[in-house]
Amino acid sequence: MKNQMLRIGANFPKISLTDIENKNITIPDDINTNFCVLLFFRGAW
Repeated sequence: MKNQMLRIGANFPKISLTDIENKNITIPDDINTNFCVLLFFRGAW
């Protein structure tokens, strides 16, 4: 997979993640709004 920047008006690529409640979520399919903020924290706690 080649890294590409998102441009204005670009579609967000489909990704699947596990949330803090151990539930699977697929973005953008499970987001029911036009705007969303994603925060990624990296750490070993």
